[in-house]
Amino acid sequence: MVLMAPTEQPGEKTVERFAAKFSAPIIELDLPHELGEIRSGDAYRGADHAAKTLVNETELRVVLIALRPQGRLQEHRAHAPVVLHVLEGHLRLGIDKRTLELAPGGLVAMDADLPHDLEALDECAVLLIIGGKHGRRARNHDAKDA
Repeated sequence: MVLMAPTEQPGEKTVERFAAKFSAPIIELDLPHELGEIRSGDAYRGADHAAKTLVNETELRVVLIALRPQGRLQEHRAHAPVVLHVLEGHLRLGIDKRTLELAPGGLVAMDADLPHDLEALDECAVLLIIGGKHGRRARNHDAKDA
């Protein structure tokens, strides 16, 4: 996986430059396998949700979350912009005084520091993508909420 960001100089065409240096040039994942590992683990058997960080880089974090039916993540905030992508099941997202219901393939992008909560309406799998720099404060906050 390589992130590219366009740059433009006066009088020049848009060129691509590296936006971040990853610990490996390509990170390839098998999401069904990763989800199976989460669901077969002790953490998932003993709680209403469990999560696994799949990518943990300076400017990008990817977390796979498995939720049991009626599993909840109480209201919290992310200190960076996030994207939620529902892979399986149906999810209710409370955000900005609104309630959104997401089905497989549903995707929501949120700005940093917006309070939100999640509830699985049935067994659910969600890919959480967190952008921006992850300082100590963000890492500690995310660990509590995932």
